[in-house]
Amino acid sequence: SNRATAIQSEISQVSVDDASRLNSAMVRNVIKVRNREEIQVALKYARSKSLKVAIAGKRHSMGGQTIIPDGIVIDMNSMNEINFDGE
Repeated sequence: SNRATAIQSEISQVSVDDASRLNSAMVRNVIKVRNREEIQVALKYARSKSLKVAIAGKRHSMGGQTIIPDGIVIDMNSMNEINFDGE
C-alpha cells in the first residue's frame, strides 16, 4: 500500500518525550500505525535498519519506557483494540 511505502521512507532524527516531560530523546523515526499490516511493515523497516523499537500508545508513561534513543517509536495511538488468536 502507499501507506506502507511511506512508512519505509527515511526520516531524520525527531525529538520525543513522555507524559513527565523529563525524558526527551532523539529517535530515528515515529511511525503511526493503524492496523496489523502497518505494524508488520514498521517492524520490517526497523529490522532492515537494525533499529531498536519502542511501542507507544497513549504516551502516559513517565519513565521513558516508550522511547528508544536513536531507535524508532511505533505510535499505536489510533488503534483501540487488540485481538489474540490463542496461538
